[in-house]
Amino acid sequence: MATLRQITEFIDSIAPFDTAMNWDNSGLLVENDCDDIKNITVCLDITHNIVKKAAEDGTQLIISHHPVIFSPIKRIGGDSVVRLLARHNIAALCAHTNLDISSKGVNTALANALELENITAFDGDDVIGVWGDLKKPLCVDEACRYIKEKLSSEYVMLIEAQNKDKTDTKVSRIAMCSGAGFDFIGQAKKCGAQLYLTGEAKHNELLEAAAGDTDLVLAGHFATERVVVKPLADMIKEKFPDCNVKCADDTEPVKIF
Repeated sequence: MATLRQITEFIDSIAPFDTAMNWDNSGLLVENDCDDIKNITVCLDITHNIVKKAAEDGTQLIISHHPVIFSPIKRIGGDSVVRLLARHNIAALCAHTNLDISSKGVNTALANALELENITAFDGDDVIGVWGDLKKPLCVDEACRYIKEKLSSEYVMLIEAQNKDKTDTKVSRIAMCSGAGFDFIGQAKKCGAQLYLTGEAKHNELLEAAAGDTDLVLAGHFATERVVVKPLADMIKEKFPDCNVKCADDTEPVKIF
């Protein structure tokens, strides 16, 4: 078993909370009164279903990527997830943008899920995005299907760039930033990638990509970030072998018809 403080300090060593963006709300957002933590659930989002299942399993701590409290709370209603956590005496530790930029965090996990080689961060120590090489070059359509399969994504959308190099018909290098990472698409050209992968983008960003020089692939916010849950759980298991650490059964909120 471990204390809540010890676990918080360990997550801080992997993804320092002081590296989170100033608009973020990472950290220990819900405390409990347990002296020792024996059962831990790791997930992408803390939802009602996740908390109910965690309570059934005797979980004392949920560690998530997305913050359970983001905007200031003015009222805690009867159906509030925060109230449900408190009712079951479950703490919530959230590592958001600090885990995004960690070398052991989301973008590294995304590249590993695609089994890329030569994985390299865009900018030095801050892994705001990464690039890597496919084991063998693929045509764009094949690369999209490959991404969908490796991420178990419900969907993949391709926005073809009008000004891309027409002689470069194969994808050998992919640049990426998980979640809503369109802002860094320019890094793809700098690192020699033929394709840029992220989770989602706004309509004006789709138009910008279509008028640009790098193909854009959207594989869903959920699919591009869920990949960090198991690696994070494995690191916690290794550090605290006496704790029972499980991955929650996160589900994609989007249904495709």
